[in-house]
Amino acid sequence: MKRLLHFFTLVLIAGVFSAQAQVFISENFGSGTFPPSGWSISAQPANWAASPSANAGGTAPEARFAWSPQFNATSRLETPSMDLSANESGMLALSFRHMVDHYGGPYTIGLAYSDKGGAWQNIWTLNPTASVPAELQVLLLEADDFPVNSDDLKLGFFFTGNSFNINFWFIDDVSVSAFDKDLALFEVSVSDILFEDTPVTGSVINNGFGEINSFDLNWQLDDGSVQTQNFSGFTLEFGETYDFETETVIEAIPGNYDLSVWISNVNAEGVDDNPGNDMIGIYLHVFNGAELSYKPLFESFSSSTCPPCAPFNIGVMNPFISQYKEYLTIIKYQMNWPGSGDPYYTPEGGTRRTYYGVNSVPSLVVDGGIVATNAAAVKNAFLAGLNKAGQIQIAGNHFLNGTEIVVDVDLIPSISVDNLRLHVVVVEKTTTGNATSNGETEFHYVMMKMLPNANGTIVNLVEGETYATQLTANLSGTNVEDFDDLAVVIFLQDHATKMIYQSAFTNIEAVFAINFDIHDEQENIDIDGELNIFFSMPVTLIDGSEITNENVADLISYSKVTGKQDVAFTAIISEDKTHIAVTPNENLDFNEVYQIELAPVMAEDGSISDPITITFTTRQSAGAPVTSFSIDDGAVNVPVAHAIEIEFNQAVRMADGAEITNENVQNVVMYHEDDLQGAPVAFEATINAGKTVITVTPVDDLASLQLYMIGVDELLGVDNELSEPVFISFTTEETLSAGFIAEDQLVLYPNPADSKLFVELPDALSQATLRIYNSVGQVVYATTTMDSKVTVDVKSLDAGVYFVEIVAENFRANRKMIISR
Repeated sequence: MKRLLHFFTLVLIAGVFSAQAQVFISENFGSGTFPPSGWSISAQPANWAASPSANAGGTAPEARFAWSPQFNATSRLETPSMDLSANESGMLALSFRHMVDHYGGPYTIGLAYSDKGGAWQNIWTLNPTASVPAELQVLLLEADDFPVNSDDLKLGFFFTGNSFNINFWFIDDVSVSAFDKDLALFEVSVSDILFEDTPVTGSVINNGFGEINSFDLNWQLDDGSVQTQNFSGFTLEFGETYDFETETVIEAIPGNYDLSVWISNVNAEGVDDNPGNDMIGIYLHVFNGAELSYKPLFESFSSSTCPPCAPFNIGVMNPFISQYKEYLTIIKYQMNWPGSGDPYYTPEGGTRRTYYGVNSVPSLVVDGGIVATNAAAVKNAFLAGLNKAGQIQIAGNHFLNGTEIVVDVDLIPSISVDNLRLHVVVVEKTTTGNATSNGETEFHYVMMKMLPNANGTIVNLVEGETYATQLTANLSGTNVEDFDDLAVVIFLQDHATKMIYQSAFTNIEAVFAINFDIHDEQENIDIDGELNIFFSMPVTLIDGSEITNENVADLISYSKVTGKQDVAFTAIISEDKTHIAVTPNENLDFNEVYQIELAPVMAEDGSISDPITITFTTRQSAGAPVTSFSIDDGAVNVPVAHAIEIEFNQAVRMADGAEITNENVQNVVMYHEDDLQGAPVAFEATINAGKTVITVTPVDDLASLQLYMIGVDELLGVDNELSEPVFISFTTEETLSAGFIAEDQLVLYPNPADSKLFVELPDALSQATLRIYNSVGQVVYATTTMDSKVTVDVKSLDAGVYFVEIVAENFRANRKMIISR
């Protein structure tokens, strides 16, 4: 593979250069001391640390900036002072790796310099709005705009803003140099665990000021022969990279090896000006994948409400499983804590948690033993499993018939052993519906059902005798999101010792099945009467001829059971012949029973289906829309800055049938002082995507102790019935008009809070009223105090975002507060 990559940031400041070669900083944060010798931290030192991770794309360890302890200011990790006076090139090459784990809200990260102790000047800045994956930043700096010859120059990586808005910022491989010819071995992308013959791949980067057009790539295992290949026919300017792949391969001969990779003969002129970045070594574990007899079992305990689960899953487990899933098995048990816990928790997962004694998340069990939740421990546990000899082989298949799963299991033992537990576990390879509060948006290999249950099946095995069994389960009541995304894990465990004897994924067996998206005898079906018929493989007519849009309707009869009235419909079959869509030409009647019949069809495997009949009942009429408000009619003490939600029991439209949008929704809302003849209130209004909630927000705060009337005009419902106009009245709270407390005079902690919130008020306040509002403006807590410190018990409040309001004589302040569990 020979191509150029431009995935870095390149700053060019025009000028000339010389061939003088120097390294001023080369830091990989691997000294064991943080900050490294000569480095320093200005402000918030507790937020900086060395991390045993490689999230920035280098090698562990790396520098890490963390959000906690929370602050709202600038913190800087500073390099030692550099003496650049001998730099005659007129330029500097500066590079570093970084990765941002974003939370939410504004902040700035960047790199700046200070010359002779002067004010900091920005070199590079970034205002993230989402996480930034690992990347290399390469900067070329030149004398016209940068003090390249300073005898006292510092660099500083800085964070500015509210640290609550970021999770982590990782930094590694900081380099400052001035070389003419400097080709660096940027990356060797060979995995340190191999299962088959593998070429040496990676990339080089031009860190020098001159062009690069050729190099030799060399590699060697232990003290074996050196393999050399020349790469040429390209031109690399400063900061450009080049991907390489060797023609020779690392053979899959089991063992552990030291792989050395280095570059030489740059531009056919021998060693370049900076040989210190020309070599990378990797310690390899090589297996012959075809000869492995045991698959390690990973059982992970996690939760979408667990903040530390996110970096472990995203940074360690997910990429690890993706890379090695062919050689292991994996089950994720989502737990019901912290706080409300993961919505995909099941009692079966709770049984496995109790069995292993897991009391925190994230937790990882590999082959029946607890393993630390870091990359090194995960890899070591995997290697230990790969080196085990499997004495029992597992062969399994599964197939789906609608929502029922059938799993066939064959156990082939080479030993005799009694009282093992056979566990069969249905997992979904990717889920998204259980995302909650920790920042993860998708989850992998989540347990959906254990067959027959979490206790498994007791089996006794005799050497040389195959044990065969079949298990089934209906998955309709589980958390399955996509039945086409399921996998099945089978494992054998000694229940007493927790030892795993073997594990395996099953194969998917192709079985002809027909499914309707309406179940037999299902009720409350919409009157459009649309339904879909799905086939697990392509189908034809029973004589083998093609089903087309012209003849597909001949396979279907659609009728109203009362009076046996036929329903006129249109049917369309998909191009791949696996899906028929049926649509009545007119809406069906309310609250009536209908019947669909499908004639036999032939699958591509030659099997012919039986006739299938299903019945269903349409829904009752929804009637006219029913309107409700988020505050009661006649409510008092309503906050002057309060959004009101108008909710409907069904989707609504304009009275003339037109769609209600954010552009026209104001036309159906009336908002006045006193009554409908009073002064109108300026407001903004939005409607949700489902057309069931209108949110009304005053442009300015309402008046104190003022009566208001808000209402909504008549609207059309889903069954074309009009609602009546509805109005309510309310009175606002008494407020004081004078100034505000400065934000730093009102202290809330901890924030986020769990069970207690501590509020510190300015000593100058003789009496204050404290209120807590939820995200829709409802008062969930209120008290009046004469103390400067208030303790609030928030255990009864749900996790989420709240607003704390302090009202005192001549003062008012509002602060956001988060409850997280």
